Amino acid sequence: MSPDPILSPRRCSLVSAAKAHRLAQPLLVSQQEVGLRDSQGMDSSERGIKDSDVPGTTASSRFQKVCAATGVIVEWYDFALYAILATTLAPLFFPSENKALALMATFLIFGVSYLFRPLGGLIIGRLGDTRGRRFALVLATSVMAVTTISLTVLPTYAAIGVAAPILLGVIRALQGMSVGGQFAGAMSMLSETGSADRRGRSVAVGLATSMGGVLLAAVVTTLLGVVFTEQEILAGAWRIPYVVGCVLVIIAVFLQSKLHESEAFEEALQEGHIGEPVKDLFAYHKAALFRMWCLGVASAITAYTVIIWLPTFIASSGVANPDKAAPAAMLISGAYILVIFPLAKLGDQIGRMKLLLITAIGYVIFSIPMFVLISGSLWAYIAIGTMVMVVLQASVDSSVTPAMTEQIPTRVRFTGMAIAYNLAFIVGGFIPAIATVLSNDEGGISIGISLAIVGLLLIPLSRWVSAADTRQSPESVDSAAV
Repeated sequence: MSPDPILSPRRCSLVSAAKAHRLAQPLLVSQQEVGLRDSQGMDSSERGIKDSDVPGTTASSRFQKVCAATGVIVEWYDFALYAILATTLAPLFFPSENKALALMATFLIFGVSYLFRPLGGLIIGRLGDTRGRRFALVLATSVMAVTTISLTVLPTYAAIGVAAPILLGVIRALQGMSVGGQFAGAMSMLSETGSADRRGRSVAVGLATSMGGVLLAAVVTTLLGVVFTEQEILAGAWRIPYVVGCVLVIIAVFLQSKLHESEAFEEALQEGHIGEPVKDLFAYHKAALFRMWCLGVASAITAYTVIIWLPTFIASSGVANPDKAAPAAMLISGAYILVIFPLAKLGDQIGRMKLLLITAIGYVIFSIPMFVLISGSLWAYIAIGTMVMVVLQASVDSSVTPAMTEQIPTRVRFTGMAIAYNLAFIVGGFIPAIATVLSNDEGGISIGISLAIVGLLLIPLSRWVSAADTRQSPESVDSAAV
C-alpha cells in the first residue's frame, strides 16, 4: 500500500516502526512482559491507541487537547444555562398558573433534544471515522454556533404564541444533533492523545472542560441576577448569557480549526483500516458497544441528577430561593474541576473498573444520608452533602469515560462513542424531569434511594466490564475487522 499523501515521511516511518513493533509482540502478553498496561489490564495496542503516537506532555500536545475540548465548553455551557434558567424560561415559553407544570414542560424540551443526539452522533461520528476527527468536530461546533445564535434571538410565547415553544424544541433538537458528535469526538481524540499510563488524565481534560462550561454558565447567570432585577430578566435580560454563548462558540470554531489529526487515526488511514465504521462496528464489536452503552447509562443517570438537576432542587427546597440555583451550580462545577484530575490519576494507577467499584459502594452508602442533608435548611449541611455527591460523580466519570474509549479500535472509535454515549444519554436527558416528579412527591430522600439503587447496579457492571476486558488478547480488537 502506498503512503497516504497527508502523512509526512516522519509519520510514515513512525507507522512502519509501530507496525513492526506489533508484529513482534506475542499474541498473549503478561503484565510483567509489557511493563506498562492501561487501567483495564490491557496494553494500549489492544484498543487501537498506540503509545508511539502520543507526544506525551509537550506544549503541542497540550494545545491539541485544549483545542479538542473547546467545543465541550460550549456544549455544557449551553445545557447548564438552560437548566439554571429553567425557572425563568418556564413562564416565558410555557405560561401557566401551575408553575410545576410549566417547569416540567421546560425540562421535557431539555429531554427532547436528547432524542436527536443519536442521529447527530451517527452522522458526525461516521464523518469522524472517515473524514477525520478535526473535520467532524468543526462541523459539530459550527452547527452549535447557528443554533446558539437562533436561541439568542428567539421570540417568547407572548410575542408569537405557541410557535415559541415549538421553535424552542426545534432549536434544541438541532443542538442535540450537534452535541451528539461533539462530546464523543472530543473524548475519542483526547483518549488518542494520551499515553497508556495517563489516558484517564488526558480524557479528564475534556471532563474538566465540560464542568468549566457549567461553572461559566453559573457565573454568568449569577452576575445576571446581581445586575438585573427579576422583572428585567424576564423582560429580555435572560438573553445576555446566550450572547456570551455566541462569543464562546465562535472562539471554539476558530480553535478547533487549528486541530491536527491524532496519529492513531492517521495510522489507521495509512494502513487502510478506514472503511465503513457503522457496518464494522455492528459486525465485529456489538458486545463492546453494549458494554459502552451500559457504562454510559450509569454516567448519564448520575451526572444529570447531580450536575444538572441538583442546583434546581437546592433552589426550590429547604432554603427555597431561585437565586440559589446559580451559586449551587458554581459549587458543584468548581468542586468537580478540583477533584476530577486526582480521581483520574487514581484510575490510571489502580484501574478504572476498580475505581468504579469503589464508587458504586460509595453511592450505596452515602446517597440517602447526603440527600437528607441537601434537603435541609442549613447551608453547611447542603454544602457537605453536595460535595460528597460531586466527588462520587467525578469518580464515575473519570472511570467510565476513558473506559468507553478503550473498548473499541481507532477506525470505529468516534462512531462507537457517538452511538453508545448518545443512546445512553437519552436516559440522562429525561432525568431532570423524572427527578422533579419524584422530589415533588417524596422530597430529596426519593432521589437518594434512586441513586443508591444505581450504585448497587454499578457493582456487577464494573465486574462484568473488567472480566470482558481481561478475556481479550492484544490483537483481537485491532484485527477483528481487517
